Amino acid sequence: MDCIEYLKQQPDESLLAVTGFHIAEHLPFELLQCLVQGEFAGLKPGGLLILETPNPENLSVGACLFYMDPTHNHPLPPLLGFLPEHYGFTRTIAVRLQEKERLKNKDERVKLFDVLNEVSPDYSIIAQKSAEDSLFDKLTPLFDKQYGLGLDVLSERFEAGYEEENRQRDEKIETLSNELSGILKNISQLEEKITNTVEENEQLYQQIVDLKLSRSWRITAPYRYIGLQFKLLAQYELNSVVSI
Repeated sequence: MDCIEYLKQQPDESLLAVTGFHIAEHLPFELLQCLVQGEFAGLKPGGLLILETPNPENLSVGACLFYMDPTHNHPLPPLLGFLPEHYGFTRTIAVRLQEKERLKNKDERVKLFDVLNEVSPDYSIIAQKSAEDSLFDKLTPLFDKQYGLGLDVLSERFEAGYEEENRQRDEKIETLSNELSGILKNISQLEEKITNTVEENEQLYQQIVDLKLSRSWRITAPYRYIGLQFKLLAQYELNSVVSI
């Protein structure tokens, strides 16, 4: 039967929990208000309201997939939690649901595609009615936790991964730059050695030219010629002995 009419027929404070899975997004806001009011009246102290709906923080869901069902009214952001609080529930929490298992690992690299498509596609608003502290406090640890993957979480992980990639790239560039600087330094030292060697060779060549143009070189030319002849003769005689 009609859910609002059914709730009106229940005695006040007779229900432990009321759940609505993928109902809220089909209702106009006025009917959604009536639904929450009826749920509050029907719940016992400490009772729970659970409303699950598509999560428009997931950009693919909010911009496209939501509208594949023509009976959907409009997406409801996780701020839907303000409605139970407005009608008297003591505390609410948004529980994001059904994200990819691999992204639950905080060390998993988040890509841009993940930011656009892999935020938890559904979420539930869980609201609790006030009760005695002994009952109310039993669920406090569960209300203090964070569930699922919001757009902010994946965006921060994407930016952190992007910054880490940039850091690693900068380190590689710095390493290559240092290596290149070392190579250029070695080349510079080698060029300096070559330049010094060329200058030394030019000096030696000039010394030889100066020596050959000197007067002493011309005067001693006959003696050098005679000495050369004696060397050739000695070499000839040595070769003759070896031949015999």
